[in-house]
Amino acid sequence: MEENNIDNEKDNVNEETVEKNDVKIDEKYTEEKQEIKSEVEEIKKVETGESKPKIVPSYNKKNDTKKPVKRIKSKITVVIIWTVIICILIAGITFTYNVVMYNKYKKYDEYIEKMDIYGYSRMYDNKSPKSSEKVTKSEAIKMIVSTALNVYSIEGIAPLNNPKYDNEIWVNYANAMELLPESIDEKNQNDRISYIDVLSILSKVKVNMLELNLDIEGKPTFSDIDRYKNEQQTVLKDAVWNKIIDNNTSNLNGNRKIAKGELNELLIKFSEKYRTMTLNSDDKFVINDEKLPYNFDDYPYVLANVNKKIYETKFYTEDIGKSKIPIEIYADEKENMASMSSIILQYFDAILNVDYATIDINDFRWKVNQVSMYEFGDDQIQDYINYVKENKIKLIGNAKIQMPIVYFDGSKYRARTIVEFNVEQSNKLENVLFSDNLTGNTYKYDLGSNLKIIDVPFEKDNETGNVYICMGSINKNIAGDVGILK
Repeated sequence: MEENNIDNEKDNVNEETVEKNDVKIDEKYTEEKQEIKSEVEEIKKVETGESKPKIVPSYNKKNDTKKPVKRIKSKITVVIIWTVIICILIAGITFTYNVVMYNKYKKYDEYIEKMDIYGYSRMYDNKSPKSSEKVTKSEAIKMIVSTALNVYSIEGIAPLNNPKYDNEIWVNYANAMELLPESIDEKNQNDRISYIDVLSILSKVKVNMLELNLDIEGKPTFSDIDRYKNEQQTVLKDAVWNKIIDNNTSNLNGNRKIAKGELNELLIKFSEKYRTMTLNSDDKFVINDEKLPYNFDDYPYVLANVNKKIYETKFYTEDIGKSKIPIEIYADEKENMASMSSIILQYFDAILNVDYATIDINDFRWKVNQVSMYEFGDDQIQDYINYVKENKIKLIGNAKIQMPIVYFDGSKYRARTIVEFNVEQSNKLENVLFSDNLTGNTYKYDLGSNLKIIDVPFEKDNETGNVYICMGSINKNIAGDVGILK
């Protein structure tokens, strides 16, 4: 009986224990469920921006609350990884593209230096001759026309009021000269230009502006030559014959759109072939290396009709820190060089062609003072005229600028010039040229032929940019003789 009671008591204890355990499990389950529910709601709020994630100190964190945080961190990690991958892909594609473009246009970089020396580069819309950059139709036309004329502006010869787009003045000029293979207007002026169209425009420049005939002796061997119109084939014949383009048996693909590199090549070859940067179309470049002056690198180009020794004669320097050799100033001063040549012709025509029987103060004064930076006074001119008449002086001569030997001595521009004159007659051979007596020195000349190589000084008007001669005695400006120049 006692044993039965003991067993019953044990069973009751077990049941109570089980019941308590069940209650604890239910409570724990309910508690965990509630916590999970709360955490899910909190995560949703964070994802939707309704709530900021709660920062819990590490000592209060429970092991069973770490899983949602890990889920958030894993999403952020995935985003970061994909962002890095995309950035690497973009960088790789960009690098590959740049390498391809560099290799494609690298061969044209040799023309950039001459584009800068001749001043052609500054005519691009962005002033850059970078080989891989694109070039538009109107921009290409500006480049071609300005190269042919060797100028930076045509407002003086083809003014245009209220242009509708950039470069319209150049397009209008090209249209007036019948250079364009197709109409160019506000709508298509910004389109890219094709290789064959550039060659066609250059051929029209040769005929209509330079007044030269096309050479049809050339025999292009391009594999696609039959695809071009008859007029285009004639253009290609001329370009091949004159080595503006290289002849080969590959596909020319003339309708392709070109970049600046190819345009640079065509401009340099065309301008050097027809010497558009020189003052005279009859000028010839030195092609024999043995005839080049030792300092040929000082010049933008070297002409065969200028004696090598004249190129080699040293430059006068007034201020070495500011002085510039011809290759350094050509691009800046090329538009003034034609003016310098005209001024030299006018000034020296007056002082080298003197006849005691016909000299007139008004005519003489006008010729020398119109082109001089500092005008000579009537007393100075009259004193010379009296001297000419008293000594029955008669002179005949001329002067010619030696291009492109124009440099800056640090104070003045100087143009190397050959002065030739004959003293036909004179009672005295001293100070027969105008302004000799103004120096206070005595200069003696030969009866008959006289030749001087001088560096004619010029100054620039700061307001207009025009240049004017500031000539004293030619004997104070002998080329290469610094002692006399000083």
